Amino acid sequence: MVFLANGVGTTLDLSSMTAFTSYFSALGSLRQIIEASDGGVINLSNLETIEGGGSGANGGGPIDVRTSNGGTINLVSLVSADGSGTSQGIVIDTTNGGFVLGGGALDLVKTAFVLGTSQSVGYATMTLGTEAVLRGNGEIFGDVVNGGTVDTNSRAGSITINGDYTQTEFGSLRVIIGGTVPGTGFDQLIVTGLANIAGGFETGLSGGFTPLVGQEFQVLVFGSVVNGFDGFSGLDAGSGIEFVPVVSPGDMTLRAGFATGPSVVGANFDPGSGGTNPSVTVTFDEPVDRSTFKKEDVLVLGPGATVITTRDPARIDSSSLLYRIEFDSATLPEGLYDLAIGPDVSDFVGNAMNQDADGTNGEAVDDVFETTFDLDLPDLVVTVVTPSSAASDFGSPLTIDWTVRNDGSDVAVGTWTDRIF
Repeated sequence: MVFLANGVGTTLDLSSMTAFTSYFSALGSLRQIIEASDGGVINLSNLETIEGGGSGANGGGPIDVRTSNGGTINLVSLVSADGSGTSQGIVIDTTNGGFVLGGGALDLVKTAFVLGTSQSVGYATMTLGTEAVLRGNGEIFGDVVNGGTVDTNSRAGSITINGDYTQTEFGSLRVIIGGTVPGTGFDQLIVTGLANIAGGFETGLSGGFTPLVGQEFQVLVFGSVVNGFDGFSGLDAGSGIEFVPVVSPGDMTLRAGFATGPSVVGANFDPGSGGTNPSVTVTFDEPVDRSTFKKEDVLVLGPGATVITTRDPARIDSSSLLYRIEFDSATLPEGLYDLAIGPDVSDFVGNAMNQDADGTNGEAVDDVFETTFDLDLPDLVVTVVTPSSAASDFGSPLTIDWTVRNDGSDVAVGTWTDRIF
C-alpha cells in the first residue's frame, strides 16, 4: 500500500486521519509507504498514532514514512509511533531530503527516526523507547529522552539536539570513528542544553582507520552534564591502543592511548562531620568501570591492625575518575590507618590496574595502591563555668557562661551540642 504525493503543487490531504494502523499475516513481507517527494505535500496534521506489525514468515512488513527531494509530510499532531508488532518496525525517514513537520511530545517504540543531511525536525520532547533509534545527520529542535539508541550514523555524521538530552539506564549512544574530522571523519552528538547521562556508550572503527596515540575525538558536546555512562564498549582500538573517555565541563572526548590499566593518583581522607561518615575520595588516571570496583577491592587497617569495614565505592562525577569510599562506622578511633586498593579494578576495556606503570596489568603486589593517613580528632573540654550569681531562688532566672577548649590534635568543624546536667 502506497500513499504518494509526487511533484510541486501535489497535495494529498489526509487531515481527517487520526490513526494509521497496519497489521497483517503473510508468508512474505509487505511494506506500507507514505511518501512525499519532489516538492509534494502530504497533510497528516491530525494523525496522532501510527501502529504497524504483522505475523508473516519474515516478520511482517514495516511502515515507511519518508520524504525526498523537498517533499513535506505534516505530522504536527503525532504523539506515538509503535512498530512493536513486527520485527521490522516503523521508519520515519528524511535521508533523501524533504521535511517532516513535528509538534509536541512524541513517543517512539521499535521505530527508527532518520534525519537526512542538514535536515531538522521539531518536537517538544522526543522519547525513544524499546528498540527505538534516532540516527542520521541533522538537527532536533526540542528535548530528547533516550531509552533506546541514538546512532549518529552508520558512517560519520552528527546530530544536534537543540535542547536537553536525557539518556536512561536502558539507553545507548553509538558513535563511529573513521577519521580525524568531526562530522565527516567521526560521529558527534551535540547537545546545546543539559546532558543527563546513564546507560551505555558504544564506539567502533570504520574504513580501516587506526588512531594514533595522543589523538582525541570530541564525540559528545554539551552545555552542561550530570551523571555519567554506566558502561562503555568498543574502546579497544587494536594494535595495543585503547580509547580513554575524558569528560570535561563542556564535552567528552575519546583519547587514544596505550592499552594499559588505571592507577590511583590521589586519595583524600575526610574524617566526617555534620552527620556524614568518614570517607576517602579516590582519583584514578583514567575512567574506571564501577562494576569492577567493589568493597572487596578495598582493605583498610586501623590502629592495632584492626580491619575497618567500608561500603561499596560510589562514583561521584561524570568522568568515572572519582570515587568515594565511605566507612561503615560514623566514628573512627584516633591513630594511623593503612589503605590498599586493587589490583583487580579495571578500565572499560577490561585492563586491570597498572599502579607501577610497568605495562603489566593486575600484578598481585606491584599494582596495588597503598597509602597511609593519620586520623587526629578534636577533644572539646569545658574549662571555665561562670554563673551570674552564687545563689538563686527557685524559679528565678540564672545565667551561666562557660568556655570550651579544644585539647585535641585536629580542628573542630561542623556543629556540636553542649548539655547541662
